[in-house]
Amino acid sequence: MHKPTISSFCLLLLSAVIALKLGFFTFDGTQAVGIVKYTGYWVMLTSVALLVHNFILRVIPAWRIPLAGWRGVFGAAAFIITCSIVLLVIQPTGYKIPMDEPVLSATALRMHEYKEVMTTARAHNLQGIFTQLDGYVDKRPYFYPFLVSLLHDFTGYRSGNTFLLNALLAPVFLSLLFISGNWVCPRSGGYFSVLLFMTVPLLAMNVNGGGFDLLNLVMILSTFVAAKSYLDRPDLRRLDTLVLLSVLLAQSRYESVAYIFAVGLVVLIGWNRAGKMLISPVLLLVPLLLIPYPLQQAIFRNHQEFWQLENAAVEPFMAHFILQNLAHASDFFFNWSDDQQPNSLLLSVLFVSALIVSLVLLIRRFKQRDIGGSVFLAISPFAVVVLFNFFLLMAYHWGQIDEIIATRIVLPFILFQVLFVTFVIGVVCASRVGKSAMLILMVSYFMGVTVPLCARSTFLKWVPDQHICQWFRDQVVEYQDESVLFVSNKHIVALAERVPAIPEFIAKNNKAKLELIHSIGSYEYILFAYELARDPASPGPFRPVTPVLEDFDLETLVEAKIDDNRLMRIGQLKGVHWSVDDARDLDLSGFESLDGRQAELEFFSRLLP
Repeated sequence: MHKPTISSFCLLLLSAVIALKLGFFTFDGTQAVGIVKYTGYWVMLTSVALLVHNFILRVIPAWRIPLAGWRGVFGAAAFIITCSIVLLVIQPTGYKIPMDEPVLSATALRMHEYKEVMTTARAHNLQGIFTQLDGYVDKRPYFYPFLVSLLHDFTGYRSGNTFLLNALLAPVFLSLLFISGNWVCPRSGGYFSVLLFMTVPLLAMNVNGGGFDLLNLVMILSTFVAAKSYLDRPDLRRLDTLVLLSVLLAQSRYESVAYIFAVGLVVLIGWNRAGKMLISPVLLLVPLLLIPYPLQQAIFRNHQEFWQLENAAVEPFMAHFILQNLAHASDFFFNWSDDQQPNSLLLSVLFVSALIVSLVLLIRRFKQRDIGGSVFLAISPFAVVVLFNFFLLMAYHWGQIDEIIATRIVLPFILFQVLFVTFVIGVVCASRVGKSAMLILMVSYFMGVTVPLCARSTFLKWVPDQHICQWFRDQVVEYQDESVLFVSNKHIVALAERVPAIPEFIAKNNKAKLELIHSIGSYEYILFAYELARDPASPGPFRPVTPVLEDFDLETLVEAKIDDNRLMRIGQLKGVHWSVDDARDLDLSGFESLDGRQAELEFFSRLLP
């Protein structure tokens, strides 16, 4: 058996020092981004492969349990499957957050075809084959697109796999929530926690979307469950499960890297319980597996615009945002009349009541409880990180969680609310009658408030970009079997459908190239999808949001009204409008000396806009 010594602890410190050096101090921004692009996929694959191997080693012995030992889970399984199906039908499926979700989908496509952590920004058909060209390493964590790329690998490419992943994650999340709820409130807490979260329409939105927030919840609960299991019986395999899950959790959402500190504390508590240091080869590797995260943060250093600062904000996090964001948080949690807020007033009221009850009635009882139990020791560090991240969100310039595009960020805090309320219910409503009354209340609220609210609202009515994104996706799908190049500022949506597309600014800067491929018929259609708007204060004619009509002669094919002040239009390219600043010459040197089809193909690719 492996016996950790001082030498193994020194190796762990050395691994951490190397990771810190490589992650923060060795590479400049450009080098860091390049390393993430070419190695990020393989580091992620290594982490997942190690976790799968660990899972197999731990699960195989579990199958030796007699079938009678599993009979108690059948009712819970039926409940979870039913709830998952309900979540999948009470909201429509599609992109919810433009352009975050299409970018994740396009990143998954790149990871599927090239095994690179990169978002393609330009793609063309070369000899009839969809070919991804240049792009950029995105700021978003890439565990979610990695999993989508695995679905592509094993089932074939479909853009809908980004929605399929969240549909598959729904029962996983509810199962983990059920287990956690039973730990904080034995016997009935699983039902309380699942039903409480079901009353929040925001959950159904994310289950039916293409974002990474549901995966983040799954990873938080998975890591918590692994932490509790490790503290119950500290050993090397349980330790490996915990730390590998923490690596993947760090790549689930931007702020989720903070859970590394919670896991570190749990590891130390486990060492104390075991009476020795538990250091496995996997633990030695973990700091190195985390290197891509700090390297990816170089993107923010190189591109400050990725912080999306608005309203004269000079820093993304400032203290003066806190009070105004708390007011917005109050508007979200306690909203009753606005159909555009996917909140649960029941959960908010129960949470405030639970806080009051815990302060007034539970102090003495808390002293009598076993705070040295593994559930308390495991959940406390995670709760601290959730609260820290929530207050960090309140200091963020874009922390207005009553704005539907930002609302999803509060999901981990809602998870904390659900488990806290479940815990207090278990203490206060100890009788069967009391617990039955709470279950009836939750089911009644869900059927009487949540379901009708979801039926009459997608919560995205006032988000024109979401409607534009969905409309454009529908248009792209209609042309999927045609020889077409789309030019649009929403080009990522087309790329996610494996349809050639370039952004408008590339077309503008490469007019000569665009005119060439138009004149020689490289595509049957070159279509511009662009937005028109008018001033709502003094409605007049609709005008293009960008100077697209100044640069190109377009014949309108399709026009659609998005709202009273926005239109979307698809126009077919008829010609190019030249200005004195436009470069009209193309570099055709070397054409005569080309030898072979591959050389001709490479030459032609250089002439593509």
